[in-house]
Amino acid sequence: MTISERLPWSPSELLAGLQRLGDRPVVQSVVAGTVETLTGAQLHRRIAGTAAALARADCGRGTVVALWAPNSARWIEAGLACHYLGAVLAPIDALLPASEAHDQAIASGAGAILVDGDAAEMTGLRCFDLSELDLDQASVPAAALGPDDPIALFRTSGTTGAPKAFRLSLGNIGWNVRAIAETGLVGPDDRVLMPLPMHHVFPWITATLSSLTVGATLVLPEAPTGPQIAEALRLGRPTVIAGVPRLYEAMLAGIRERIRSSGGRLARIAFDGGMGLAVQLRRHSEGKLGGALLGSVRRAVAPDLRLVVSGGAHLPQRVQEELEALGWDVRVGYGLAETAASVAGTLVAKRAASVGKPIEGCEVRIDSPGPDGIGEILLRGPVVFSGYIDNPDANAQAFTPDGFFRTGDLGRLDADGFLYVTGRKKEVIVLAGGDNLYPDDVERRYLADPQIAEIGVMERDGALVALIVPNLAEITKAGALKAEDAIRVALGTVATRLPPTWRLAGFALTREPLPRTRLGKLRRFRLPELYERARAGGGQAEPRVLTAEERAWIDTPPRAAVWAILAQRQQGQPFDLDSHLQLDLGLDSFDWMSLAVSIEEATGVRLDSADTARIATVRDLLTRVSTKEPDRERHRADFDETIARERARWLSPATPVERGLAGVLAGANKATMRLFFRLHARGVETLPTTGPLLICPNHVSDMDAFVVAAALPAALRRRIAWAAIRQRVFHTPFHRAFARIARIFPVDETAPTIAVELAIETLAKGGVQVWFPEGWRSPDGKLLPFHSGVGHVILRSRAPVVPVYIAGTFEAWPRDRRFPHPTAVTVTFGEPLAADALIAGIPEGADPAQALADAVRAGVARIAGEAPGEDDDAPAESKQTSGSG
Repeated sequence: MTISERLPWSPSELLAGLQRLGDRPVVQSVVAGTVETLTGAQLHRRIAGTAAALARADCGRGTVVALWAPNSARWIEAGLACHYLGAVLAPIDALLPASEAHDQAIASGAGAILVDGDAAEMTGLRCFDLSELDLDQASVPAAALGPDDPIALFRTSGTTGAPKAFRLSLGNIGWNVRAIAETGLVGPDDRVLMPLPMHHVFPWITATLSSLTVGATLVLPEAPTGPQIAEALRLGRPTVIAGVPRLYEAMLAGIRERIRSSGGRLARIAFDGGMGLAVQLRRHSEGKLGGALLGSVRRAVAPDLRLVVSGGAHLPQRVQEELEALGWDVRVGYGLAETAASVAGTLVAKRAASVGKPIEGCEVRIDSPGPDGIGEILLRGPVVFSGYIDNPDANAQAFTPDGFFRTGDLGRLDADGFLYVTGRKKEVIVLAGGDNLYPDDVERRYLADPQIAEIGVMERDGALVALIVPNLAEITKAGALKAEDAIRVALGTVATRLPPTWRLAGFALTREPLPRTRLGKLRRFRLPELYERARAGGGQAEPRVLTAEERAWIDTPPRAAVWAILAQRQQGQPFDLDSHLQLDLGLDSFDWMSLAVSIEEATGVRLDSADTARIATVRDLLTRVSTKEPDRERHRADFDETIARERARWLSPATPVERGLAGVLAGANKATMRLFFRLHARGVETLPTTGPLLICPNHVSDMDAFVVAAALPAALRRRIAWAAIRQRVFHTPFHRAFARIARIFPVDETAPTIAVELAIETLAKGGVQVWFPEGWRSPDGKLLPFHSGVGHVILRSRAPVVPVYIAGTFEAWPRDRRFPHPTAVTVTFGEPLAADALIAGIPEGADPAQALADAVRAGVARIAGEAPGEDDDAPAESKQTSGSG
């Protein structure tokens, strides 16, 4: 029997099915670590009781009934009771404040509103608390409904503009429920985990109504958050999950983090290798092989799970392939809220990257396809709504003369009728050169870097820019103290593998989550405003007014002194206790150094590297300072002891064996650079052979130190000392032994003062100090901003400074290449710059250390043939759009 012969589906049919299920469980709610179960008979009785209570309150056929409550069995009871009576269910997001829920109910024309709890703000509405409804009433008959009768009122998600209200009929919903139920993908023996908010079309129709229609058991987590979903996976042991792409992306990320935390880096590498192999095996065997490779991981995560259903947004092919590599059957669909969720899907047949074929009775047409077959997706069929409520202009644009609905999505059909969705028409970015980009595609590539938590790209003045939420945990793990530095390098590194038109011309950072719908779609129409706000204000949330208790806490010593130091540093820029020191106040490692010195002078409290690593907000800083004992003499002694220990370990006179090894390594290095990289050194004759010398090269490759060492005369090389990031160069015994022989001392991002002191000592003894002021290897070969650390060294040592430009090492060995490639390399030494002249040129009111760093950078830029400010594919648009990395 075909689907059309069995339509329409009806709520009364669903209720009859529940009654037949008797004592079989149909809803399992995971609450506080326990599972609360409703059987088919119990749910039927409660729905019938709710319907009777609503009927007695004159909430019958055609009455709009708003429902404002979190996911629960009561939500299901109320929703189905409304459908049964022929009332128009108008669900409202449970996370909306009461005032907004009230306004939305009024705008929907609601005759009543159902809530689960306090209803104090629902003035002007008949309000019923679901927990207080009297369900012990005589049952009432179901409404005699036809296919065109409206039974639900929804709103569009508002990703590109203000949400629009529309009704769905029994025929719209019933066709979709029946189409999904008759596939046989889900049956009465399944347990379906449903973590999505039910006020959306996909969770309510595709997941909830379809599952209950076939007699499956719904598993409801206590909340749609990671820990609660994990608990529901463990206790409910689902066989099916109905989710959205962001849920599955988070699920995969959680699996990787669990493996990394339990087994370390090697376990993560082994998992990624197994995942890659499984994906390839599935690709080349049409899905027949590869699923068993990661069976142990699959069983540990969800031992009974077999089917993963994704809707609500496009599921990236990479995510689908990885889920399938874990052994799960992944099914996707395509539709909009206006089409009762699904109009196409991989219900029967699957094809890579396709959302499947249209369901029975539905038509898909591509409007004005281009040479690649891509055009706007048009839909027609029994699932399509009749129009937006009281919005004739929107309706005129939404439908073609022959009745097809304009989805606003772009896609193509292949010869076998499979549909491929390529983007959103309104979201296509058109750049100044005429290039068209789909933002989702660009964002997915940048999100491959773990230091980027969220990204939203947009067009600004004909160029591509992005608003970014950094992953501070990953940034800290990478050894960076300033988020801008790390993000800039991350973007540049990813960009080297992207088409030129996909590379960002600017970015801004924010610590606020990007605006999304409850199903995880970006509200793109809000991004430009948020981007401009982040540029203007550093991406910080509006500082709030301090409470009297907080003000009193701050005014207590030593916190008052720290607050005063921060206020002076911010120069009138507002901040509060929850302001983030990196993202809101813009502190980098050398800002921290200055701040720590000021705090010690004012309070006697010294903040060490362990403190710095634990402090994120102003509140953290004040708390830490107030819990440490002030002791200037002891702190100074500890600092001097640390300096002495580091000096002895890395810079004390070499033993004869170390000198011999250093000579051998220097000779081998020079021969390698000459033979394989055709090293050419310029300006060597300008270098003084005696006295202190601060050498400041650009930094684009791991080869840079080797080529500088090979280019220097032996007389200078024998007096040289180097500074290198601790996390990169000192992490194994071999690396530490090499550092000792080569006279390399560590720079700790959380305590740079020690490295500055060692550099100053080296210069005071007439030595040669090499200092890479960018701190990071450039991701694109261009100069990055110079950190203020070199300025501190110049201010205190007064040593002459040699700007150096290295060319060719980026091409030979960029940061994203595993091994170097033989390429000609040139090192150009500039004329030494007198420290006193540089200091005399510091602009009035400028930070002296940063001004000196900028002057040295200008010298390197001149050698490179660049104007001093021309460095960036990602220009310094604000304090949150710039940063070395």
